[in-house]
Amino acid sequence: ITPIQVVAFDSNLFSLDGYDGEKFVTISLKQLYTLKFTMQRKRSRVQFLASKKFRVGRRLLNKYSHRERNRVNDLVHKLANLVLDLYHHHVLVFERLNKQGMFENAGDSLSRKLSRTVWRKLVSALRYKASLYNCKVVEVNPHFTSRSCPKCGWVDSRRVGKTFTCEKCRFTLDRQFNASLNIFKRYLKRFNLKM
Repeated sequence: ITPIQVVAFDSNLFSLDGYDGEKFVTISLKQLYTLKFTMQRKRSRVQFLASKKFRVGRRLLNKYSHRERNRVNDLVHKLANLVLDLYHHHVLVFERLNKQGMFENAGDSLSRKLSRTVWRKLVSALRYKASLYNCKVVEVNPHFTSRSCPKCGWVDSRRVGKTFTCEKCRFTLDRQFNASLNIFKRYLKRFNLKM
């Protein structure tokens, strides 16, 4: 695999936003997020039942936990197959995300949303299947990927909204696509290549 055949993905709550050197692509993770959300609500009701009727509640809790794990694994493997079908013979570049560090800086609402993400599981599934599709999965440092300008390198110190606008060169792009562009550039930098 040559380093030119690269697709870089920015992991978000509801989507994987990527850049493959020619175009931007979005792969929806909404179905996975919704599944985690509904199973979490069911589990909280079963936990309430377990506090009243211990034995019955415990049995139901094990059943629903097992069901959630199976359904999530099934969806993750389907998503991994979709990505690998789209980009066989490519280097797939992802962010090396630290979810524990995200929890420290997040409020209650964002923490609940982050707990429903399965980024690490998806990357593991891709790494596991990558050799079958002649692919390679690589992780890069995610530091300031959505805040820095891919054109001139300027870094915004403030929190970025939906759209990134560079104050130096006036480059404007969607924040998530901007992050995937920066991840793409970071990988190419390893080989001293430029876009």
